[in-house]
Amino acid sequence: IPDDELLKNYYMNDYWTLRSKGVKPVFKKRFLKNNRAIAQAKFFKENINKNLKISKILEIGAAHASSSLLIRESLKDKSVQLYSCESGKQWSEYYKDANIMQIAEYFPFETDIKFDFIHTSHWLEHIVDVNKTMAKINSMLTNKGGLFIEVPNTEFYYWDYPQTDTPHIHFFSTKSLKKLGENNGFECIKINTYGIPFRDLLNGKTPTQELNPSGCYIRALFEKKN
Repeated sequence: IPDDELLKNYYMNDYWTLRSKGVKPVFKKRFLKNNRAIAQAKFFKENINKNLKISKILEIGAAHASSSLLIRESLKDKSVQLYSCESGKQWSEYYKDANIMQIAEYFPFETDIKFDFIHTSHWLEHIVDVNKTMAKINSMLTNKGGLFIEVPNTEFYYWDYPQTDTPHIHFFSTKSLKKLGENNGFECIKINTYGIPFRDLLNGKTPTQELNPSGCYIRALFEKKN
């Protein structure tokens, strides 16, 4: 496991350079056709506490922030403010066009803002200290605030196939992710596995988002305890 400074340097300077080749993303409401984001927003809508008043949403490791954009649209409240924490410098103009405030480039960061909902998708597996991270997220949420997490499902059969999961550091089952949340002041509202199995994903089959006991994604919604 790399130390914090080495990892921060990698994400601030190398991660997106290797992936994007300098191409700047353009905001054209592509989030409306992003199947994973649509499924995540649906999961949010079906399971979030209906009594929770949401005015501030933070997405960590946001990239195109498609899920947060869809959630904001589903809330039908133009006053809802989206915030992003993202190290990729090429997203700056995109966020301005999408009306997203880039509050930080790297997590953790300090702010006096309390968020009603925090969204993370395929980010937590990249973190060195998951307990410290979950505790920090908890401190940034309002009372009864919601937390969405999606990570790869790495239980049992995952290890039977060659993986291209660098730079993942942590690996989760539904049981371990649920326990991680509960150990850091959260109640697990809903957790399940979705999508096609990893063997199908690695064989080039089209990804899906349906509920599946052997699906390649774990999707979870937590609520901050009093």
